Amino acid sequence: LQWIKAPSQALADRHVLLVDDILDKGVTISALTGRLKDIGVASVHTAVLLSKHSVGRDMTVDFAALQMQEGYVFGCGMDYRGYWRGLADIRVLED
Repeated sequence: LQWIKAPSQALADRHVLLVDDILDKGVTISALTGRLKDIGVASVHTAVLLSKHSVGRDMTVDFAALQMQEGYVFGCGMDYRGYWRGLADIRVLED
């Protein structure tokens, strides 16, 4: 994970909520959580719109609006190869 822009406010001793669209393998949220703990935040909580079941993942989130087993998700700002980002709903690409 590379920080493109560091947080603009001091976060030490603050309570932080990380929000992401999808938890798949957990690489991003895990790296961000570790970095925030290194900075010295008081606590880190995580929330995602969708948590996908990933075999072998030991990262969990505190809050997930939706759960799913497998599939590629698109719509509502998430795209599939540049298509369907503007859909008003969330869809799963079938095989």
